[in-house]
Amino acid sequence: MPGICGLRKGTARIMEKLLLIHSTKEIQLQVKNVASRLKLALDIIQDEYCGCHLKELAAGKYAQNPPDTVASDSIVAESTIPSDSTVAEGTIPSGNAAAEGTIPSGSAATEGTVPAPAAQTPPSCLVLCGLRDKRLDKVLFELRRADIPIDYKAVLTPSNQEWTVPELMKELQRERQAVGR
Repeated sequence: MPGICGLRKGTARIMEKLLLIHSTKEIQLQVKNVASRLKLALDIIQDEYCGCHLKELAAGKYAQNPPDTVASDSIVAESTIPSDSTVAEGTIPSGNAAAEGTIPSGSAATEGTVPAPAAQTPPSCLVLCGLRDKRLDKVLFELRRADIPIDYKAVLTPSNQEWTVPELMKELQRERQAVGR
């Protein structure tokens, strides 16, 4: 008896589903439109659930069992926000000073400090679950036709079902480097 994407014995079959990870609202809407046209379920995975195993995400079990820790992205975001108003010091006023090329005295730029770089967003990923060959080909064709900018696409397999999202992303990045893209 087939189970999750072809697994044997002891596992329940996962319905055809797409898992969208680390995506913008625009990408979410585009993928939702494709999924809707193809009558596929779509789960948009929030960052705090990226520590769950892929098979739990595919089965929807992550919502009942949230992880003990918060994703590292939100911890970084919280710790970089100062509690006082020093953030406003490094900003350029909305008047004509920026257009004239002048920077007000006392700003961070005149004191020799460099503003912190914006937090880098993780690459987006779409995990395809429970799809048979022809259906998988159709989904990939429709995603390509819609020109949706998803960084990585993966299929849930017996080999990767126990991985977390960071483990999957690391492997996808390693594979892309090996291929030379």
